[in-house]
Amino acid sequence: MTDLIALAFVIYLLVKYGWSAVWWALGILAFALILRVLLGKNRKENRTIARGLQERPRTRINHPHYLTDDEYECTVCGARFRSNADRCPHCGVIFNRTEVSEDEFVQELEEEMDMDDWDE
Repeated sequence: MTDLIALAFVIYLLVKYGWSAVWWALGILAFALILRVLLGKNRKENRTIARGLQERPRTRINHPHYLTDDEYECTVCGARFRSNADRCPHCGVIFNRTEVSEDEFVQELEEEMDMDDWDE
C-alpha cells in the first residue's frame, strides 16, 4: 500500500516539477528505506531480548530427602517425579529455573534423630 502511495507521489512530482524533483524524492525514499532496514534489525533484536526477559518462569523444585531418593516437583502442573529431568514427564514443560526446598530433608533428619534419642 505504501509503495503505491510513493509511486503516485513520484508521478505527481514528475508531472508538476520535472525530473529534478523526482530525483530528490527518490533520494529521500532511498534514505528512508536504508534507515528502516538499519533500525528494523535493532527493533527485531530488542523484541527478541525483551521477549526472553518477559518469559514466565518454569521452575523445577528439587526436594532432597534424608532417607529416600530425591524428588522433583513441576511448578506448572504440580506433579512430583523421581527423575532429574529438564522436562516434566507429566505436562512436558521445559524448565528454565531450578530451586531447592530442603524442608522435607530437615524434617526427615529431625525425625531420624528423634528416633535415635528414643533408642537410647
